[in-house]
Amino acid sequence: MTPTFDLPSWRYDEASPLVRDFTSPAEVRDYEAFHARFRDLDADVERAVALLDPQPSWIIADYGCGTGRLVRRLAPLCATVHAIDLSPAMLDYTRARAAEQGLANIRFHHATFLTYAHAGAPLDAAHSALALHHLPDFWKQVALTRLHAALRPGAPFVLTDMAWPDDHPLDAIQAWLDGLAATDPAIADALADTPRREFVTADWILREILARAGFTLLRAIPGSANVSHTYLCRA
Repeated sequence: MTPTFDLPSWRYDEASPLVRDFTSPAEVRDYEAFHARFRDLDADVERAVALLDPQPSWIIADYGCGTGRLVRRLAPLCATVHAIDLSPAMLDYTRARAAEQGLANIRFHHATFLTYAHAGAPLDAAHSALALHHLPDFWKQVALTRLHAALRPGAPFVLTDMAWPDDHPLDAIQAWLDGLAATDPAIADALADTPRREFVTADWILREILARAGFTLLRAIPGSANVSHTYLCRA
């Protein structure tokens, strides 16, 4: 069994500061339509699959699985997928879609970066997208250290998230919002809460947090307007 790193009662509450209420069934219903207005959801899933390169015997975890697009894509490619999310509504949605597809090797966990305690054989791979930025930097470090402990040595970890660029970040954020406003002003207004209220980390700081958690960064892929990145790491 891997270490659980049980945390004290004063640990950070990952649900309380969220800008959007992901526990709401209405929010779950609208989640993919909202994100599809500024992301290519299918391309994001396929990129994650290619980077993880799952094998038939593998056990994989998706931290912050959301509506389960990646979880359901991975299930036929590996032995077990752990779907982890703080929202019971998200898990219910994923469970229903998985049942429709006849997928029986997904394990569902109402948990978070700071509460999920992996048991049994170590994970062979892990993934997280657009969830870590809900944590302040100190708790990002705790979260990634716990995640690293659940992985076997050499296991891949793919992290996709917002990460402000090192050079002229204020200009980069404004350019990103201006670009969104040019095509979808409502989305630009909604995402303006990201720099105002979310705990997005600078790219160089996030790289250091990953390193201190025990990960080796193999590749960093810049995303939209260079304000998001995908990090391919090895435990």
